[in-house]
Amino acid sequence: LQANAAAGSSTIVMANATGLSVGDWLVVGTAELPGYQNNQFMDFLVDPNQIGPDLDITYPADYGGTLIAINEELHQIAAITGNTVTLAGTLGKNKLVAWQAFAFKVDPVEGFTLIGGNFVGSEVHGSAAAWDHQYIWCRFMVNSTIRDCAFDTDPAKTTNFRRTGQAVRFDTGDGNVMDNLTIGRPGSIDAGEGYGVSFRKGERNSVIRNSYLEGCRHSIEFWSSSGGCIAEDNHCADDTSSSIDTHGNWNTGIIIRRNLVTRDRNSAAVSPDLDPNEATDAIRIGNNKFIFDENIQVLGNQVIGYDGNALSIVPGCWDVTVD
Repeated sequence: LQANAAAGSSTIVMANATGLSVGDWLVVGTAELPGYQNNQFMDFLVDPNQIGPDLDITYPADYGGTLIAINEELHQIAAITGNTVTLAGTLGKNKLVAWQAFAFKVDPVEGFTLIGGNFVGSEVHGSAAAWDHQYIWCRFMVNSTIRDCAFDTDPAKTTNFRRTGQAVRFDTGDGNVMDNLTIGRPGSIDAGEGYGVSFRKGERNSVIRNSYLEGCRHSIEFWSSSGGCIAEDNHCADDTSSSIDTHGNWNTGIIIRRNLVTRDRNSAAVSPDLDPNEATDAIRIGNNKFIFDENIQVLGNQVIGYDGNALSIVPGCWDVTVD
């Protein structure tokens, strides 16, 4: 990009728009990383016009983070005038040239529907990394639906045959739906593993609803999402960490509403690795490792039989509404 594009804007100015057409899809992003002083969050706290870290405030320790882009969004082109591209939607996050703002064309999967199916591992996952072991991984998908599916619900299968990653993961898409899923306990619940579903890397306007998830590390996770993703009317049970989690890296516009979170210490879904005295969060906004979430709504949820925090809001989040 040749110029900064602010959150809420619908236009970007590209260095070269040759070859683009109305109706094409663009990934608009920056080269920011989640690590300490590697992103524009550090500028925004005191002076949004300053380039580089604000040295007049104290930062948390360097928690590091995975080397993965945290500021991407998928947008459709509505109009082109020279090198100025008008998007059909508005940007969820700033795209600043100081952080190497870019846009590139992709050809997404559109209108895909998967209905039904019982998903379970057919061989021992061994030491497979979590990010190598999703059952359904949807990247660059638009207006697609995954519904009426079951994941790891066969009690005859040991945890060695179950996922180490997520049952369903949506990355950098728009308008996708997960509906009426039944998700059982995964095969691993270490940090970064054993999730139910995830919205990641700029997933926009997508939703999970009417689903039952149990025994996960996180049942529902939003990580670096933007532009109105929703978790509604779900039941999350017996998770070993926060059940519904906006996991940092600048989530924006997330709505968490009418969900039920329950805990039964005697449930077989609860990991034996969880200490009986260990408390977790039913709903957690933000993360002390990946930092900063904004414009989050937590509306009409219920937390029952829980011995941890019903709601935890990590310092660094802002514009959080709870009702």
